Amino acid sequence: MLDLRELATKKLIPLPDRLDPVYDEMLSELERRRPGEDFDGAYRDLMLDSHEQAMEIFEEAAENARDEDIRALARSSLPILHGHHSHAEALEKALSA
Repeated sequence: MLDLRELATKKLIPLPDRLDPVYDEMLSELERRRPGEDFDGAYRDLMLDSHEQAMEIFEEAAENARDEDIRALARSSLPILHGHHSHAEALEKALSA
């Protein structure tokens, strides 16, 4: 199974060399947070939201991408994304306790 970078190279799909400005601003906002609850809550929210968005994108690609290699990559990535999301949910529960 090819990883994303290998698949993009094989399919001649250019990958960005830096974060999208929206995500760069999210990272900058996180970096401005104070250590402790201020940072922890913002990090938790970012992890939950970003993994939910990623899962939606990869689920859509797994079902509807026209290219079989892309569908396969999306399908193989979903368990990892779900695992990361589960860890983010566990973090949320730990911070809420």
